[in-house]
Amino acid sequence: VYPNPYRDYVSINYNLYKAGKVCVIIFDIHGRKIETIVDMNQAEGNYLYTFHVKSKGLLPGNYFIQLQVNHSVYLKKIIQIE
Repeated sequence: VYPNPYRDYVSINYNLYKAGKVCVIIFDIHGRKIETIVDMNQAEGNYLYTFHVKSKGLLPGNYFIQLQVNHSVYLKKIIQIE
């Protein structure tokens, strides 16, 4: 995830070593879902998605990106600045 902290956008990059069901979701600090970026089966390979924060009207603060691949879950804290 980069840049972090971020202002206008955040890029999410991940590499799948084998095909599987992928979900990438952004949550606020209270655990409320803000946006589902990815929710699909994907082939092995490298993926890059850009989330444009300004278009969602989010306020500066702490958010979380959750990456779920099959039954594994990864969580990354991100910080939006003004």
